[in-house]
Amino acid sequence: MTTKDNWKTPPWLLTLITEFYEGGWFDPCPDNPTFNGLAIKWPAKTYINPPFSQYLKWAQHGFVQPLEQIWMCDHDHSTERFKTLLPGATLCLLFDRVAFIHPETNKSISSNPRCQTLIYRGNNVGRFKQVFGQKGLV
Repeated sequence: MTTKDNWKTPPWLLTLITEFYEGGWFDPCPDNPTFNGLAIKWPAKTYINPPFSQYLKWAQHGFVQPLEQIWMCDHDHSTERFKTLLPGATLCLLFDRVAFIHPETNKSISSNPRCQTLIYRGNNVGRFKQVFGQKGLV
């Protein structure tokens, strides 16, 4: 994993994820992990912002994990990673580009060249739309 694709999720989005899950949730690829998220079974209520250089590997592992899952993904429906997560998913096309946070400097970047989509895999679509509909088209 490289610093180039190991960016942190901004606090405003983590707040919405916590609101959606009504409290705790699991991050299989956190900053400075003490475990290998690709080698364990994930609990339900998971948020995944994987290193994009390894995204397909994470998507393939995640597809066989328990639901509910919210994935951060750049919106490029021509990629295998996007196609892997799409069956049965609900999308939130975020209105604004996400200003990710650099893992070493903790500074936000405002020049993200790609649009982002949240990919929701689960059965609580109404709640997903309620919580994330304010930030994007669900």
